Amino acid sequence: MQEMLYRTNLILTMNSCHIDLKHIRSFRREQLLRCCEMLSQTDIPSYWYQNRENTLSEMIENEGFFDYLAEFVEADLDIVSVDHLVMMIRSHCETVTDYPAERIISTLKTEAFKKTTYYDYLKYYSHLPLNSDRQSLIAENLDMFYKQQKVLFSDLTEAERALFDEPFISCSDLFPIESVKRTCELLVLDTDLLELMRFLYENKIEVSLDAEEYEVIHKSSSQIKEGFFNAFRLFSNDTETMTDFVTRWQENNCLTYDLDVLEKRLQLLDAEQRKDAVKSRSGYINLLYGNKISNIPLADIRDYQEDILIYAITSKKNRFIRLVEENYSIFENMSRFSILFDRDFYTEYINLNTLTKSNLDDCRRMSDHQWELAALRHESYTFTEIKTLYGLSEAYIHLYDRLTTPRVDDRLITLKQLAKRKLLIKDMDDADISKLAEKLSVKPLYTWMRDNFSHISELKAPDAIQLLLSYDELTGLIPQMKTPSDVMLAVRNRDRIQGFPDMESLKDDMLSIDTAWASLLKAMDFSKEFVQENKDHIISFVCRNGAQIALTYYLSLSNGKREAFKRIVKAELMGRFESLKYFEDDLRREISYPVDDTLKTAWANNSDMMRGDVFVKEYDDFFGTMLMGTMPQRTCMSYMDGQYKECLLSGFDTNKKLLYAYVDGKVAGRAIIRLTKGRYSNPEAHIDEGDDASLSFVDLETATELDDKQKSSVQEVLTIFLERPYIAGVSPEIDQQIKSLFIEIMEAKASMMGSTLVLSRDYYEAKKQGYINTMFNLYISQSKAGAQYFDSLSGSAYVSDEKSYRSSRFLIREQDVRK
Repeated sequence: MQEMLYRTNLILTMNSCHIDLKHIRSFRREQLLRCCEMLSQTDIPSYWYQNRENTLSEMIENEGFFDYLAEFVEADLDIVSVDHLVMMIRSHCETVTDYPAERIISTLKTEAFKKTTYYDYLKYYSHLPLNSDRQSLIAENLDMFYKQQKVLFSDLTEAERALFDEPFISCSDLFPIESVKRTCELLVLDTDLLELMRFLYENKIEVSLDAEEYEVIHKSSSQIKEGFFNAFRLFSNDTETMTDFVTRWQENNCLTYDLDVLEKRLQLLDAEQRKDAVKSRSGYINLLYGNKISNIPLADIRDYQEDILIYAITSKKNRFIRLVEENYSIFENMSRFSILFDRDFYTEYINLNTLTKSNLDDCRRMSDHQWELAALRHESYTFTEIKTLYGLSEAYIHLYDRLTTPRVDDRLITLKQLAKRKLLIKDMDDADISKLAEKLSVKPLYTWMRDNFSHISELKAPDAIQLLLSYDELTGLIPQMKTPSDVMLAVRNRDRIQGFPDMESLKDDMLSIDTAWASLLKAMDFSKEFVQENKDHIISFVCRNGAQIALTYYLSLSNGKREAFKRIVKAELMGRFESLKYFEDDLRREISYPVDDTLKTAWANNSDMMRGDVFVKEYDDFFGTMLMGTMPQRTCMSYMDGQYKECLLSGFDTNKKLLYAYVDGKVAGRAIIRLTKGRYSNPEAHIDEGDDASLSFVDLETATELDDKQKSSVQEVLTIFLERPYIAGVSPEIDQQIKSLFIEIMEAKASMMGSTLVLSRDYYEAKKQGYINTMFNLYISQSKAGAQYFDSLSGSAYVSDEKSYRSSRFLIREQDVRK
C-alpha cells in the first residue's frame, strides 16, 4: 500500500513538471523526485526540456546543470542547439558542467559554427583567446573536416589539431580530406610542406593536390619549395602563369628534375615566352626537352594532338616532329578520330619516324572511330600494312598475322585478294582462320585457283575458300571435281567421305548420307522413281543447302500451305522451276490484264546493271526468292522466323521478282518488284474481273493447258511497282547509289514493256528529278499463296484483298502521270 502511494505521488509530481512518465523506467525514483524539486525552485520553462531527451537526461542526472540551464535561458540560446551540444558532450562520456558555462554560451552564440562542430570547438579551442575572424576560420576548417566520416577529430594529435588554425585547410584543392589523418601527419612532420601549402594559398595559385602528390612532395619538399619560390619570381609573381606552371608540373608526375631544368631554361626566355611555355602540356615538355618543336603553336593545339606530340618529344621521334612542322595544316585539320591519334597506333604498332607526307594524308582519311587496333598483335607494322588492314574485320587481321610468307608485299597481296571481295565471314572460326592462313602462306588464293582448281568450271572465289579449308580431307577427290556443286557436295560432307574412292561414288551415296535431304525426302514423300530421275538436280539442290532451307520452311508452314510449297520444291528438283514460275496464262490471271507472249518474255527476262562498285540484277529463281528475308539482313519475310514468313510463298507468283544489289560480291541490298496494274481515278473497292477460278501452283507432273482468257479495262495501266529497299552494311553514299540503280534498271524495264513505273516513297532522296509524289491506286493481284506482304502498303494482304485496289501516295514520273 505504501509503495502504491509513493508511485502515485511520483506520477503526480512528474505530470506537474511536464516530464514524460516513460522516464520512470530509465532513472531512479530519487533522481526523478530531485529533478522535479529543482524545477519547482527555478523559472526554467518546460519547453526547454519537454521532448528534449538529452537536456532532460542531463537535468535528472546532474543537479549542477540547473544553474547552467538558467544561464542558457537568460542568454536566449537556441534550444535545439543546446540539446544537440548536450547530446555531443554526453556521447563523449562527459557532463555539461565539465565546461565553464560562459564558454558554452560563447560557442553557441558564434554563428559561424554548425551543430557538427560545436563540441570540437568547445573542447579544443574555446579556451584560447580567439577573435571573431579566427573563430570563423576554425569553424570553416572544422566544417571541411566533417566532409569525411572515417576519422574523428579526437583521433588527431594536439599538433595536428593546431593545423585547423591554418587558412588553407578549408581549401579542398590544397587539403585532400579523403586522407585527412595522413595529410595532417605530413604537415606536422614537414615544415617545408606546410610552408609550401601556405605559399600556394596566400598567392591564390589554383592547383589541386591529392594524397599521392602530398607523399611525392614530402619526399623532396625542401627542393620543391625552393623551386616553386624561384619559378614564381621568374614569372614576375604572376599568379595565372604560376598556376599553369604547377599544373604542367603535376601532369608530368611532380618531378624534381623538372624544377632544376626548367629554372635554367626559363632564364633564357623573356616574360611572354615564359608564359607561353607553360600554357600547354606540350609546350612545357618541349621546353623541358630543349625546344625540339619550334614552328607549331603549342598553346593552341587540341588535347589529342598534344598527346602524340608529347610522345614524339619524349621518345625522340625527331623526324616525325619535322614532318608535322612541315605539314602542319594537314595535322591541324585531322579528325580527333584519325588513327594517327590512337595511342596504341603510335606507341605499339608504328614507328612515327617512318611516316611520310603521303602517310599523313592517308591518316586524315583513316578516321573510322568504330575500328579498333585491339585485334593486331603487339608488334611493329609498316604503315602500308596498317593501311591495308584498316577497316577490315578481325578475321582478316587474324589471318594476316598468321601468314608465314616471308615478304611483307607477298602477304599484302594475299590479304588484298580476300579483302577486295570480302571473302571472309565476320565471325569466322579461329581454327578455320589458321587452316586458311596455312594454305595461303603457300600461295595466294587466285594462284591456287589457277594452278590447282582450274579444272573446276565456273569455280568462284568463295567456293575456293571452302575448298582450301577442307583441302587436306579432300585432296584425293579434288582432281575429279568438275563443277562448284561437286565442291560444295564434298565440302558439306567432308566428315563423312572416308571410304569414297571418287566423286561418282560420293554422288551415288550422297543422298543417303545427307541428313537434311533424308528429312526433306521423308517430309515431302517423294517417290524413289522421282529421286532417281532427277538425281543430278537434287544433288545440286542439296549442295546449295537447299534441303535444309526447304525443310526448315516446310515444317514451319500450316498444313494448308505445305502442298503449295512442295510443288515449288518439286519443280526446282526437276530442273523446271522456270516453267512453274511462268506457267502458261498465270501472269494474265494474276493481274487481270492482257498479257501477250512478247510482254511475258520481257517481264521474265532478267536484266542487270553495273555502276562503280555496285552490281544490280533481277532474280526470279528458287534460292533468290527463298532467301529474300535473310539478305542483306533479317526481315519479317525470313523463311526461318519471320513474322510474315507464310507470305514468302507469294514471292513465287509470276508477277513478282526481286532486285539484288551486290558490293564486292556480297548482297548489300534487295527489293521486291511487282508487275500489276493501276489507275489514277478512285476505283470501286472490289473489281470483279469475271474470272472466278482460284489460282494455285501447278503440279508439273499432271499439268494440262489452260484456256486463254484476255480481258482489260481501258482505265487501267500496266504497272511495275518497286517496293521499299532493304540495304545494310554500306556507307550512306553506296546506299544512295543502290537506290538509284534500282530505279534506273526498273526505268529501263518499264520503258521496254510500255508500263508505268511506280516507286515506294522510300526512294524520295534517291530520285527527285522528274518524279512527283501523287495518289495512285494499286491493284492487289491474285496470288497462288493466299497471302501476300507489301513492304510499302502497311503489311500483309489476304485472299479477301485480292482483285481490289489500295490507294496511297507513291513516286511516279511526271510524264506518266500526264499520259
